[in-house]
Amino acid sequence: MPDEFLDFKRVVYDDCYIRLALPMLDMWHLYENLRIPDMLEAIGLGYHPYDAVASSFKESKQSYTIMSDRKLVCSFGVCDSDCDDLGIVWMLGTDRIHNIRNTFLRHSREWIKKLMGNYRGLVNVVGTQNTTSMRWLEWVGAEFLREKPQGYKEFIIFNKDI
Repeated sequence: MPDEFLDFKRVVYDDCYIRLALPMLDMWHLYENLRIPDMLEAIGLGYHPYDAVASSFKESKQSYTIMSDRKLVCSFGVCDSDCDDLGIVWMLGTDRIHNIRNTFLRHSREWIKKLMGNYRGLVNVVGTQNTTSMRWLEWVGAEFLREKPQGYKEFIIFNKDI
């Protein structure tokens, strides 16, 4: 984990706060309350939802958790890829995300920028049936590429600071 994240405690907003993820604790709460679209996306890509959650935390270079009313809302992070200048961004959530919708939208771009770091871009895939996630990705600046595998779109968010 880069030095600038070692001093990170939490960022507090009106209806939630973001803290460093506690993988061994957060993965259980996240898995038990995972949104149906996130479950279906994992299964469609050939992963058991638990494995998708666990590997996201395990592979992460940075990971964070959003909490509201003492309950986990979602976790997100970035992993290294085979290409040194691209990071693999991920987010898995619960239905509680709707309770903090305005705060989530208002601050999403700054957190994408934080995850971006020195990467040239952030990449991953999203299920085409997951229209809410696709709209959000578009809103934060993602460009959709080819459909791969079928029913999933690759996307990239470019680092505008490089």
